[in-house]
Amino acid sequence: MSDEVISSYAEEASLQPQTDKRKKVAKKPEGKRLCGIVWTTRLILIVVGVVVVLVIVLALIVVYVIAPKIAQSSLNSSNLNLSSSSITNATATSFTIVSAGNVTNAGSVNADISFPDPVTVSWIQPNGSDLPLGTITLSPISANGGFGNVSLDTLFLVTDAAAFGKFATYMIQGTVWVWRLTGSATVHALGITMNGLSLDKTITMAGFGGLTNAQVKGFDAGPAPGDEVAVNVTTGIFNPSEITIDMGDCFFDFVLGNGHGNMSASNVIITPGTNLLTLTGDILAPGNSSGLTFLQKFAAIVAPGNIVPVTVTGDHVISKSGGEVSWLNTAFKSLNLSVSMNLTDIAQTSITNADLTLNSSQIGSITEDTFVITGSGIASNAGFLDATLTFPDPVSVYWTTSSADVLLGTMNLSPLVVSGVSYPKSGAITINSPFNISNIVGMGNFSAALINGDDFIWTLKGGVVAESYGFSFSGLVLNKQIKMAAFAGLTKVGITAFDLPSSDPTTGIHIVTTSAIENPSEISISMGDVSFSLANNGTPIGFLGATDLTLVPGSNSVSMTGGLKVASVQVLSVIIANFLGGNGLNTTIVGSSSSLNASWLNYGLSQLVLNVDVPSPTLNQSIISGFTIPGMSVSMITADQTGMSVLLSAPEVDATFNLPYDFPITVLDVQQSLEFVNPQTGVAFATLESGTASATSDQSAHSIKTSISNAAFNAISGHETDFSTFFYALATSKEASVTIQGTATSTASTDAGTVQIPLPLSDTLIIPGFDGFKNLTVTDTRIVGGDSNGVQLAVDIILYNPSTVALNTGEEATFDLEYVTAAGSLKVGTATLPSPLNVVPGSNVITASAVLSADTTSALSVEVVSGIMAGFIAGESVNLNIVGTSSSISYTSLVPAFSALTIPATISGPSPAPVLVPSSKLYVNGTVLASGQLCKLSITLLNPFNADYTIYSIVGNITVPALNNYLIGSLDSQFPTGVLVPQGGSATTPIIPMIQTEAQITATIENVVTVISLANSGKFFVNAQQLLGLTVGTAPASLLYSATDINVSVTFVSG
Repeated sequence: MSDEVISSYAEEASLQPQTDKRKKVAKKPEGKRLCGIVWTTRLILIVVGVVVVLVIVLALIVVYVIAPKIAQSSLNSSNLNLSSSSITNATATSFTIVSAGNVTNAGSVNADISFPDPVTVSWIQPNGSDLPLGTITLSPISANGGFGNVSLDTLFLVTDAAAFGKFATYMIQGTVWVWRLTGSATVHALGITMNGLSLDKTITMAGFGGLTNAQVKGFDAGPAPGDEVAVNVTTGIFNPSEITIDMGDCFFDFVLGNGHGNMSASNVIITPGTNLLTLTGDILAPGNSSGLTFLQKFAAIVAPGNIVPVTVTGDHVISKSGGEVSWLNTAFKSLNLSVSMNLTDIAQTSITNADLTLNSSQIGSITEDTFVITGSGIASNAGFLDATLTFPDPVSVYWTTSSADVLLGTMNLSPLVVSGVSYPKSGAITINSPFNISNIVGMGNFSAALINGDDFIWTLKGGVVAESYGFSFSGLVLNKQIKMAAFAGLTKVGITAFDLPSSDPTTGIHIVTTSAIENPSEISISMGDVSFSLANNGTPIGFLGATDLTLVPGSNSVSMTGGLKVASVQVLSVIIANFLGGNGLNTTIVGSSSSLNASWLNYGLSQLVLNVDVPSPTLNQSIISGFTIPGMSVSMITADQTGMSVLLSAPEVDATFNLPYDFPITVLDVQQSLEFVNPQTGVAFATLESGTASATSDQSAHSIKTSISNAAFNAISGHETDFSTFFYALATSKEASVTIQGTATSTASTDAGTVQIPLPLSDTLIIPGFDGFKNLTVTDTRIVGGDSNGVQLAVDIILYNPSTVALNTGEEATFDLEYVTAAGSLKVGTATLPSPLNVVPGSNVITASAVLSADTTSALSVEVVSGIMAGFIAGESVNLNIVGTSSSISYTSLVPAFSALTIPATISGPSPAPVLVPSSKLYVNGTVLASGQLCKLSITLLNPFNADYTIYSIVGNITVPALNNYLIGSLDSQFPTGVLVPQGGSATTPIIPMIQTEAQITATIENVVTVISLANSGKFFVNAQQLLGLTVGTAPASLLYSATDINVSVTFVSG
């Protein structure tokens, strides 16, 4: 009953109205009526209980009654098959059986089948009755979807030896036999284990069929004691069954022709298919055979000859367990074989099945129609008869291809002896015969295949005569293939030596090389003098030749000579560049012809294509090294104020030129593409691209000379600082070091053709530096003018450049002039080297312009400059420094170099020192002499300079040497309009008063007689210390001038 019905009843009951407790208890409500039945709670519970009991009972019936019957039914309907079996370790009571098979149609439910007890095995005899044989233990079987694998490896316990002997005889003689397997089984499926099931299955397998399909495959005989002949017979027995049986040692009664005897075979195991049994024993010759030779006895046995009847009957076996097994003996004795032994067929079969192998072969004495072939090898698998094979006529040799047999010619084969104690027989092959070519075209194609193929097959066809045991078997046929390794294109070629020692205009560059050629074939071939063409990427580049070339199996060292000559400059250039540049030389060597003039051989050679990589030579030093530039010039480009692109020229560039070979070569021109590298950092900072310049070379001296003209010397972007540093080192150091690397592309003339060779170049240049231009000599200094900037000087100098580098700036260079004081260096002017400044190696005579100027706000500056002027005019030497600044040059690349210069220089005044004041006139006022009136005077001025100067003031003291340098007076006068003294001329100042103290006047009066006397004699000289206020040109200056021996004339005046 459902939960809905029960719930309905409960709900209906709960809705009934409640009666008063004081009233009489109401009648119980009736149940729910369904299908004519009133369903009360009690009735529902009873029904549910009954249903549960029924379910349990049904489950028990299913488990213990229905399921076992289903399992038994599946077991009964299943099929048990064995595909193969083997019987080993036979004894009188047991043997080991190993089988593989399957079970099919074992039901749709997956199940595990086990066999708790040994299973009884019975043979179902042909009459249908069961003959129990013994028991075996079956391994469990897992069936999945009705299929399962059977693996049997167990001991068969024989319970009735006589019965098993009867069965074994039937198994060997019959074609089909059936076993019945009975016993108990257990099946486990769907989680249920069902015991007590019964097994009753049959197995059908093929029998041995009497082993009637037997053949004599081979035969051997030899002498034996007495009247017997020792015989070995190899028999092929076919077993149609899938059963393997280990028989052990088998013993037979044997009838051979007219003789009979006992024979045996050891360790006989009969397997499915063909089995080769070697039977050995002694056969008794018929009649009285005493005194007969072995061959006579053998002839009596096999008479009348070729076809000999053979009967073999089983006698007994001895199993590997060491004894006779009755049931196995019973079966074995039923074996009776009758076959015919055809000795001719055996001989032909031996020839047909033999394998011919040539271990070595030599081809020589080649002509158009013949060659001589020699070789050795072995004939193996050559049957079971000792025999000597002869070949009465030359055999035909065919080249067997995938499409046809191509007749090549004929050759003779030496007799072949096959013998030995092991089977099959074997014998040594020797060949030494002319090979007569009957198909020149076919032979040419074969020679190409021989050279380029991996292997080839020859088919030998002809007649054979076999002699064995005194019998001669003629009319036998030889049709055998010999497979041999070919030369495989001789792909394994290596260069062990290579040289280019010389050249001539006809041959080109001579090639001398030794190659290691690996020949994978067993064949040697002597080809005479062989020539080859030489190509590179399809372009002919020369030829090679080998004298008396013989290739032997394995490694061959082949010497070849030839020539390299290329018409195309571009091709030859690429070849030489790659070869000398370390990339090797990829060559294609194609066979051309042989001196033997055999067209078929020449054709084969023409198909030989060798790809050979000639390794580049090992260089002990660079081909170009020792790079030197005796002198160079660097020219700035005025349009490029960065100075990061300049022009470099060198009238001579020298290098060492070392080719690894001795063939003549003449360098015609060179173009260079170089990088300049900082040797400390290894970073390239500049490039040099030179144009093509003519060159000369001396191969014996290993030298090459060329030049560079206005080559672009450019800073590499991002490395401008290094570029400037290079010039800085060049300007300030005794030497500058730089690494150069790149290529020098040379055009050269050789006997192979004109070639352009880009050769790698790497070297270090040591360049003598400017050493700061410290060796500067001032030869002359002249005052040439003045303006608002200062006094202008013309300075003749000799600037010595110790470097081999010339620097042409194309503009002037301006420096500060500094004077060293106790307080430090003081700028006193500037000096300018004129444009275009071009400093060449050695002495440079330059007229520089200088300006002396003082800082008027600095008393020290005014004093120093005035002192320099005074010293200069006095003919003294003044030490100055010419100091570079960041404004010395406009080119960015040269600023660090020029600003680092401090050049010492000495400026000397004229010698002898020029006289500025040669004379003076003294005017004495006689009327007032006694009363102390002043003297007056005028001064004559000279101008030894190259510029006008104008005196505007004079302040000084006058002393008289004749009066013990008595200070006679002083001067302090102004000339508002100035006194112009023209260059090279003179001028006289206006009369100016001489300032005297009262004591000085007194002294003058007291010495007036002396003064007049000296004046009258023209020997009145005075000295003057003067500070002249003047302008040179328009440049104001103060000049402290010491004048001596001024000749003074005296004039007395009144008033």
